[in-house]
Amino acid sequence: MLQNERREIILQKLASEKSVRTTELCELFNISRQTAHKDIDFLASEGKLKKVHGGGIIEKKSAEPPFQSRNNLHLIQKEAIVKKAVEYVQNGDTIYLDIGTTINHMLPHLKNISDLTIITNSVYVAYILGNNENISIILSGGIMRSTELSLSGSMSMQNLERYYVDKSFFGIGGFSNTIGYTDYHIEESDIRRLMLNHSNKSIALLDYSKFDVLAISQFAKIDEIDVVVTDEDAPEESIKLLREADVHVDVVDI
Repeated sequence: MLQNERREIILQKLASEKSVRTTELCELFNISRQTAHKDIDFLASEGKLKKVHGGGIIEKKSAEPPFQSRNNLHLIQKEAIVKKAVEYVQNGDTIYLDIGTTINHMLPHLKNISDLTIITNSVYVAYILGNNENISIILSGGIMRSTELSLSGSMSMQNLERYYVDKSFFGIGGFSNTIGYTDYHIEESDIRRLMLNHSNKSIALLDYSKFDVLAISQFAKIDEIDVVVTDEDAPEESIKLLREADVHVDVVDI
């Protein structure tokens, strides 16, 4: 395969999946890591991707990617991240669970935790865990966004204002080294901000593809989240920045 053809395929893969990994390119094209790095370096120099540790990403997204495409991406990273995140949940805890595909991967790991109370604005969370005898579910109420099965709006905010939790777990639309944590839906960001302020400990779950991505609505500054759980391909610069801001960062192996 010619070099230009290979790079065109990389761009197509990037357009559909929003990120590419060096190891995936080596397997896809049967090329060396050095050749894959050269392709990524070239495309970065052309402004067609942003180079990150382990591959490349689209730096900014103007619209939220569809749920189904996000749900099928970075499955290995998400599974490793949620296994680490669940270690923060103890028997008898009251926790807040955000919406999002990474949070959804967390749900099977919560079923064996005793006397757990979950507050959420996710209809999906309530559906998956609602018949578990160990778990009590409190839904926020509000207007449902059908594409995400998420609840938001003034009713959600009013209902959630009365609740305080031991830990809150957030999915992230994007993380910027200058802006902090952002998301695509303004009213859902308002709920995140509220529950962040009503939590003893806040924990953000984000794989490497969420770094250097700026969504429309900020819900937390860099130092306002207590714990970040991410994977080994997250940019070293961002991890260093977070730790300098006294954020505890768990980097999971893939």
